[in-house]
Amino acid sequence: MTDVYATRIAMGIASLEPGAARAAERLLASSRRSPYYYAAGAVQSTDASAAAWLTPTLHRLVATAQREFGREYELKHAWVNSMPPGGYIKSHLHHGVDLSGVVYLDCTEDSGDLVLIDPRPAFRTTREYARSQDARVVPAVGGYVLFPSWLEHEVEPNRSTINRISVAFDLVERG
Repeated sequence: MTDVYATRIAMGIASLEPGAARAAERLLASSRRSPYYYAAGAVQSTDASAAAWLTPTLHRLVATAQREFGREYELKHAWVNSMPPGGYIKSHLHHGVDLSGVVYLDCTEDSGDLVLIDPRPAFRTTREYARSQDARVVPAVGGYVLFPSWLEHEVEPNRSTINRISVAFDLVERG
């Protein structure tokens, strides 16, 4: 657990199920969902919340969120993303949920950082800002990040030679 902009963020390494990246690619191949408008080149699956190969990992991440944030959560939905070389995701946030997260299944250090954009509007108007205060998370296989859904974020261009495969998910507070 760490604080970014006085906002709690959880990061770590998750234990992945064997063959998770290959299973994700099979799900993507069978998906008919169009990429979101803010993704350039990305392919996104239909809902992956109940995928047998993903369920154990998601349950562990929900338990991690509960432990790290001190509240009870349940999975709202999850989806698989494939980001080809050159692909990126423009800045956005997730509406109607409490926490968002990502876990990386296949990637390299140069396959596009997750950027958590500084939410302080007064600071963003200064000349010194120049995006230097934005927090960057370098992807790593098994790495995960959990953050409040209102926190604007984006994914930088994939500069590697492989598709970056990740699972994004949203959680809602129980009760």
